[in-house]
Amino acid sequence: MASLLIHINFFLFLAVFTVALTRNRNFNTVLVGLTYMAPLIPHVGPLAALGLGPEITERFLLVSYVNLIFGTIEIVVFVLTVEPGDTPFDKEHLKQLFGHTLPIVVALVGLSFLGRANAASVTALEFTLIAILFICGSVLRVVAIYQIGSVAFK
Repeated sequence: MASLLIHINFFLFLAVFTVALTRNRNFNTVLVGLTYMAPLIPHVGPLAALGLGPEITERFLLVSYVNLIFGTIEIVVFVLTVEPGDTPFDKEHLKQLFGHTLPIVVALVGLSFLGRANAASVTALEFTLIAILFICGSVLRVVAIYQIGSVAFK
């Protein structure tokens, strides 16, 4: 059942990402989409040989839900607030990309893969802490977007 849910989460995000790309083919939309989609890729075929097998399904599912929900929030924000002309590949954009954006991408993807690679079962305390932090983070992200508006993303 967990494996099915992992696949469903992947295809749900893939659908959101596809719709986002049809609405706004912006570099930032692509980068955000790929950042949150990479950890959602189900552990099948050759990936299973890399240690992404069924023994980590529980943690994989948890990471899958976190990336699905937060990734959807982020991609919707970028589609609604960033226009294709807002991300020219000039010196300022490249400075922000390499100094701010890519380190965040590496951290998000790295922590997602690290979080799902542990074969130990998720304890009730660990799950509760993850849920609380995730809900708080998601709410704070939406509140921040509401407060600063679309100007901050241009």
